[in-house]
Parts: sequence; C-alpha cells; structure tokens
Amino acid sequence: MSFYKRVSVTAFACVLSAPPLVALERMGETQIVQVAAFQLAPDADRQFQRFKRLNSGFASFYASKDGTAVGWNFGRCRQADADKHAKTICEARSPAGCVPYTRVLPTTSVNKTALPEVHLRSFNALKRSARSGQFGAMAINRSGGIGTTAKEVLATAESASYVAIKFCDRASNSTRKQLPPDLRLASEREDLFACRVVYQFKKQ
Repeated sequence: MSFYKRVSVTAFACVLSAPPLVALERMGETQIVQVAAFQLAPDADRQFQRFKRLNSGFASFYASKDGTAVGWNFGRCRQADADKHAKTICEARSPAGCVPYTRVLPTTSVNKTALPEVHLRSFNALKRSARSGQFGAMAINRSGGIGTTAKEVLATAESASYVAIKFCDRASNSTRKQLPPDLRLASEREDLFACRVVYQFKKQ
C-alpha cells in the first residue's frame, strides 16, 4: 500500500445515529491510497485518471484482476459505502470478481464519517432554510443519493427524518432509472439504494 498523492478537501462530519442537536466537526485533507498496482486496460485506465481528478470525501476504485472491468465512485460519507458501491458495480461487469485498486481516505483518521464537498451545497441550503425551533435532517444512500428537508417547516425530529428519507428515495429512483439493467439489478441486490438519516438538528 503506498500513498502517492495528497489533496486538500474541506468536509464535515456527519452522524449515523444523530440526536436532535449535533455538533459538526471539520475534517482536514485527504490522501489517495493505492492498494494494488497491476496494469489496467486502456479504457479502465482512462476511468482511473478521471477518478483521481474527481476525488472528494471517501472514494473507492475497484478493478478486475485482468484490468478490464472497473467500478468507482467519489463523495461518499463512509469508506464502507464507497467500497460496497464500487465492488458491486465492478463485479456486475466481471463475475470472476474484483479487488480494491485505490481508495481516497482522510489523512487524520480512516474511521471518520464525513460529508464531502459534493454535498456541501445541499447541506448549506438545509442549514440556511431552517427556522428557529424547527428540525432539519439529511439522508443518503450508498449509491450517492441525498435528500434533505430544505425549505420544509418541521416541528419534530421524526417528521424531519421522514421527509429527508422521502427525498432521498426520489434520488434513488432517479439513479435507478438511469442505470443499465445489469447494474440496476446488482445495486438493488446489494441494497445500494436504501436511504438512511445521517444528520439531524434543531435550529436555535
């Protein structure tokens, strides 16, 4: 395993089982960690170069051992989610199996859960739109979908969670429709479209 590039990324911690009031923690920079070093086929290598340019938050790049099939992502809240998604996509294209090729991790702690830059716009809109005394929430899925309660007026933590998941489910359905049948079925089998609340707060 070798570290060969470091990039500065601003992100925020999010909480998987959040109380109504959550303090945010700012993360530092990230590093691209190469796990394997076998040669990729030309098209797979082009996707790998794009992956390195787009990295944000937790990200994962999986490849088949012959280097022809890949699955990758960026901007995930947890490394486990990034790995699960990339592995599922890669193995849908290569039944023989895929292995981790490269990951993007925080330099400070690999155990952090983070809201990456790709979702900051939605997060900031959520914080701005909440009214004093009202609740807000954000939900995500493993395929990169997100749902928030922005512009909604919600009096309880339960209603905020319900609305966030509802909008995340809509994002899941949109992603599902865009995928080719083999990737859609593989994603559904691995439960990549299931949404869960990762952040919840009460505006003071």
